Formats: sequence, C-alpha cells, structure tokens
Amino acid sequence: MVDAERIRDAEGTRLQEGGGVTTTQHQQPEIFDWRRLQLVRSGFPEALAARVAHDGRYDLHRLVELVEGGCRPELALRILAPLEEDVAA
Repeated sequence: MVDAERIRDAEGTRLQEGGGVTTTQHQQPEIFDWRRLQLVRSGFPEALAARVAHDGRYDLHRLVELVEGGCRPELALRILAPLEEDVAA
C-alpha cells in the first residue's frame, strides 16, 4: 500500500488520504521553473509568473486556460485566488 502522505504531484502539492490536497512550502527548483515558464508562455509578465509559480495553491492549468482565452493575468489570479482558511474556527 502506498503512503498517500508522501505522494507529490508535478506542481509541488501533497496528496492526502481521501483525495485532499495541501500545498508544500518547498517546491523543487525544476518545478518552480516549469510553472514559471508555463505562465510566461501563456502571457503572464515575468515578475508575476515568478510570484505565482511559488504558490502551489493556484491551479496552474486553469490560470493558463483563462489567460489563453483572453483574460488578463491579474484578473485570472483574482478569479482563481485561493480562499483564506478560517483561522477562528
């Protein structure tokens, strides 16, 4: 049986038991570079792409899809912004 806590996908997220996903703080440099390159190729400015590439909470594929469909990168980020976790709960 595979330990689901140790499985990581190509975007630097950790899969949890039950299918949940959490972000990791330390992505491998190759993953960061790949994410940044995909964002730049889709139309993100370099600085914005670098910032977003470090944040595994964003769905990279959805961001690229929105921007390639004509959405401004800044608006795509607002649309897909991760929800803040409720700390008071």
